[in-house]
Amino acid sequence: MATFGTIGEFREDEGSWSEYIERMGHYFDANSIIDEGRKRSILLSVCGASTYKLMSSLAAPRKPGEVEFKELVKLMTDHRDPKPSVIVQRFKFNSRSRRLDESLSTFIAELRRLANECKFDTILVEMLRDRIVCGVADDRIQRRLLAEPTLTFEKAKDIALAMELADKNTADLRDQNKGEMVNKIAHGVRHRKSSQRPNSKKHSSCGRCGKGQHQGEACPAKDGECFHCGKKGHFAVVCRAKGERKDQRKVFHQQGKRTASNKSRTLQIETREDDESESYGLYTHSTKASKPPPIMTQLTVKGKPINFQVDTGSAVTLINEKKWLSQWSDKERPKLSEPKTRLRTYTEHLVEIIGECEVAVSKGNKEERLPLIVARGRGPNLMGRDWLHEIKLDWREINLVRVNDAVDRVFSDYAGLFTRELGKLKGVEVDLDIDPDASPKFLKARPVPFSLRSRLDQELDRLLADDIFEPVQYSNWAAPVVPVVKGDGSIRICGDYKTTINTAARSDTYPIPRVEELFARLANGKKFTKLDLSHAYQQLVLSEKSREFVTINTHRGLFRY
Repeated sequence: MATFGTIGEFREDEGSWSEYIERMGHYFDANSIIDEGRKRSILLSVCGASTYKLMSSLAAPRKPGEVEFKELVKLMTDHRDPKPSVIVQRFKFNSRSRRLDESLSTFIAELRRLANECKFDTILVEMLRDRIVCGVADDRIQRRLLAEPTLTFEKAKDIALAMELADKNTADLRDQNKGEMVNKIAHGVRHRKSSQRPNSKKHSSCGRCGKGQHQGEACPAKDGECFHCGKKGHFAVVCRAKGERKDQRKVFHQQGKRTASNKSRTLQIETREDDESESYGLYTHSTKASKPPPIMTQLTVKGKPINFQVDTGSAVTLINEKKWLSQWSDKERPKLSEPKTRLRTYTEHLVEIIGECEVAVSKGNKEERLPLIVARGRGPNLMGRDWLHEIKLDWREINLVRVNDAVDRVFSDYAGLFTRELGKLKGVEVDLDIDPDASPKFLKARPVPFSLRSRLDQELDRLLADDIFEPVQYSNWAAPVVPVVKGDGSIRICGDYKTTINTAARSDTYPIPRVEELFARLANGKKFTKLDLSHAYQQLVLSEKSREFVTINTHRGLFRY
């Protein structure tokens, strides 16, 4: 007679004893085995040698074959799967969170398994829902679930699984698009001229930045700009256009100043005097109309007027090789010493230095001898911080007076906002809503630590001088003071109102908007402002009847706001 399925021996690493007996029960049902003696014989014949040995020990002095099937199962169940503690099982359930490499469906299935021994009964679906929200380990999914006003277990499961599937589909589409782009790039590379220099680190490094292997999104050159070709998406160290540099230089030389004013070339640098079209690689230049021009100044260097770009980000002053060779004759040109300085760009590439020297530099009536570095190429001359410390510039010469005028105009138009006096909200008074049947409470002053007393007196004097406090002789209400030390060491005086008017104040029932609602309103915002008012609460005027409620009791007597 044919049988359906097979039952192997019991193995601990493949499941618990209870699961093994459940499988055996299904095997008996599938093959219509109802005789208890036959069930026992099948169990003993397939359970395995180690399990049979354990059964013999548990059933001793009887033989396993002399014990009923149900009793054998109970002996093994009590030994291998004792009844777990509900407290421990609930702890395991409540501390279970989704692992990084775990899918949501697996996580939810594991929660269901853990809940079997927790005896949640009627609150099972609520506990599963709460555990999904708390243990999902994904901020975006968690915020979406918490935003649901009526969240059930089924709804939480459907939303979480749908968002996980959407993420997976988006990643698949992104990977496919990356693959198509790689194919296009590879196709274009095969048709490049042989004069272009290929990347020497084909397999061991990134084709964009030349450092290591990583995903395109993680590459530091993703949004970078090449100093050789001016294109975005790679650094100069791996630029394929380097082979064309010599030919390009000839063309640029022939075009002269006409080419220097061409706005379509990203690396073109336009000065007042020279055609300086190449960058050192210390910075990124752009001549797009939307970008402001560089800040230039003219200095006299060894008797020759030279235009410099003011660069507070550069620690040293540089002059390019072309200007160095063309400005002075061989006899006039200062002698260069071996370079002692090493310069690197922000992409960690070395800048080639020809040499260093000291030169006489003058601006107006002041003359100084200052160090100068000569760099290879024809990049802009940079006036760095070393010269800026010695040569004081008149910033009005470099078109910054407009900014200063605008600032002065704001100060003059709104002079009242920039005084040292405390401001005052006009036209509005704050009225404290206190239950009229409430009994007044008067509490005595608390002792003040001697280390804080002098600072507390200073703050009291300031508040009196600014008309924020006024001394009173009598009051039905009084709260003790809590001195709070601020970050700058000064004291903030706070009244401890939790035992006085807070117990008598009527709550404002205005609904506070949820943070999701606020973010939704800001979704299409373009400009945001942060407003910081000095002593903001003290700029609100209290109504006359509310002032007695906020009276404070200090070591110097009673004061009210």
